[in-house]
Amino acid sequence: MQRKTGLPEAEIKAKASYDIIAVGFAADEYALDLLTNENEKLNERFPAHYLKEAQRLCSEYPDESIIKSIVSKNHDTSLWPAGEGGVYGTLWWLTAVSSVGIRVYIDEIPIRQETIQLCSFTDVDPYRAASKGFYLIAAPNGKMIESILDESGIPACIIGYAAGDNDKLLIGKEGKQYLTKA
Repeated sequence: MQRKTGLPEAEIKAKASYDIIAVGFAADEYALDLLTNENEKLNERFPAHYLKEAQRLCSEYPDESIIKSIVSKNHDTSLWPAGEGGVYGTLWWLTAVSSVGIRVYIDEIPIRQETIQLCSFTDVDPYRAASKGFYLIAAPNGKMIESILDESGIPACIIGYAAGDNDKLLIGKEGKQYLTKA
């Protein structure tokens, strides 16, 4: 089974109570594409030094080979690369393939302030924007995986967990909402 981005289904599925770990930064791919293709429009709104720094930051993807190596060495751990459906698309895919629900804390999802501002400028939801270089890991031992990734210089944090029901809940400052397939 393959998803729209051509990425194969993870060999190991997420199970209820597994931690969900975010690796990298959401929507960097979209922001980088915007910075490359809409530079003239962006220069009307943002200072040149700001755009240059945003471009540098958004082009720094974590090393996929290190991530894959860490995941492969840890029993019952699965890797879910984000693609054109962004963070929410990848979360939806993880739940559909694994037949689990989720509880994800939106404010814990790593995203750069520059990316948020660029997405706001174009009225694009940064959590649904293209996110190459962003990964989700489902693991029974999230703190350990997070620690190993951090020691390898790869930004990672636990953003929630898989649940035994079918509810796909996103939890934020403004309350709870259900993840929808968009």
